[in-house]
Amino acid sequence: MANRPVRFDFQTDLEGTLKYVHDIPRSFVTPNAQVMQHDPKYIKNFVAAMQPIMLEHEAACRAASNPKCQNCGSPTAKVLQTPMSWLHLVDEPFINVLVNPVCDKSDCEMRTRQQIQDMMAEVTAEVQEAEEYAGKLRDTVEVLPLCAVQGRGILWKGAPEGGLEGA
Repeated sequence: MANRPVRFDFQTDLEGTLKYVHDIPRSFVTPNAQVMQHDPKYIKNFVAAMQPIMLEHEAACRAASNPKCQNCGSPTAKVLQTPMSWLHLVDEPFINVLVNPVCDKSDCEMRTRQQIQDMMAEVTAEVQEAEEYAGKLRDTVEVLPLCAVQGRGILWKGAPEGGLEGA
């Protein structure tokens, strides 16, 4: 299976962003990677590929994180590492990993996981809105003022072979 180097940005409290590069299967880096994230087989393969990378950097992430639980202030027992894939950006793919320190209380872990899930849903919605807006812009037509010579408008987008219409 062919691999491709991808940047991993681990977002920590104390040290900021820890940057690493890892080879991952090239099949994950695709313009439709966001759509594929709903495919159970893709999810299974993605998780299997990410687990060893997350494990490799767990100690560094913990050392770079707040020693206290972000919810209750108790000593940190572990860090939650949540990868957010930006593999649809095929020219410069990366994975942003959120690192959240939590204590050993299940309530704090569940609360943190819910906060992460809510934030990811918000980011996903913002990205989808931006992509939809960009798509609408691609489908728009711009009519410029009347041509002084022929008295007609010039239609830029949507013209045959990308040329001008009405000139």
